[in-house]
Amino acid sequence: MSQSVYDIVVIGAGPNGLYAAYKLQKELPWIRLLVIEADEICGSISKYPDVRWHSKMKELKLPSQVNSFVSDDYEPTSSELVSYYNLFCKEHSLSVRTKSRVINLTEHLEIEGNRLLALEFAEVTEKENEVLTRFVILATGIYSSPRSLDIRGKQKLSTNFKLDLQNLDLLLIGAGNSAADFIIYLLPHNRITWVIRGESWNSVFANLRGNFDSVLENFGHNLTLITNSEVEAIDDSGHVLLQDGGVLGPFDQYFSLIGFSSSSPLVRSIGLDTQFECLALTDCFETSLASVFAFGSLMATWNPAKNRANPTFIHNGNDHELGIIVQELKHRWSKTIFPSDQSKVVQDKLPRRLNLRFAAKFFLSRRPRRG
Repeated sequence: MSQSVYDIVVIGAGPNGLYAAYKLQKELPWIRLLVIEADEICGSISKYPDVRWHSKMKELKLPSQVNSFVSDDYEPTSSELVSYYNLFCKEHSLSVRTKSRVINLTEHLEIEGNRLLALEFAEVTEKENEVLTRFVILATGIYSSPRSLDIRGKQKLSTNFKLDLQNLDLLLIGAGNSAADFIIYLLPHNRITWVIRGESWNSVFANLRGNFDSVLENFGHNLTLITNSEVEAIDDSGHVLLQDGGVLGPFDQYFSLIGFSSSSPLVRSIGLDTQFECLALTDCFETSLASVFAFGSLMATWNPAKNRANPTFIHNGNDHELGIIVQELKHRWSKTIFPSDQSKVVQDKLPRRLNLRFAAKFFLSRRPRRG
């Protein structure tokens, strides 16, 4: 087994992972850096339907020479974002190893006094199937981890949809922003039965409200709305059984769009500590495995009042949070040179672990909707 040794490995080449690589390259120019992506660059975004994004470009921009030619108020499509972030990657000569899925991450032996981490691959594009590194930045995003219902017959449910569906009877479960996209793009051409656990759908983002209301007004005859109900099972004939005893269907296709979890398959395989479905993190976003940091969507904090995570999205690369990680890495490098110096790193810590209510308000106030 051949091995390569790096200083930092960034896992994930979505917007946050790419920005992390850019910032690390700029702030720590001496490091040996590797970016690993299980798919293509921004592969998760490219798998999402090619709809208008819920955020404006002012919240999605990273340092690029084309920024002055793109309006801050422009709402890009998924495919436009993929092209934009690929250009960002080329502009800054970021080297990304694509089609390399990390399946495990463990502590490894020390080389020249340095404790290393070993990353094992399932698929590789080069000869080695293991690399060693001092630090890991987990930036895998959440789109690879859609939540699924734990019901009988759940194998019939899809967690993604295509925009070319027409003249079909569709079942939709979920009341978030993906469900709003589903209604906007598919209700004009299909008959949809929409099952919502609460009294109504969640609030629709302002930039979607006009289209959403217009579609409901003009194509409401294609919609059957069922509120205050949950799906209990889908039987072999395709009938949907509700918890209140109701029966629906059968349908041509079944969709469950109930959000995403920050507990990805890689996070679970590593065995990192969690708080509910969010990672347990220190003030510098270090996970329970030393030298492994979480960034981007994996920084999500749990909101006990709403019984769900407060998500973190692109937000121009989350520069403030990344700066905390970079400051910590610089501090640790200094300790390898001056091991006897007991001074502690001074950083602008977020109050996320001290006051959950304030932390929730902090992240929600910065939330750029989706991206």
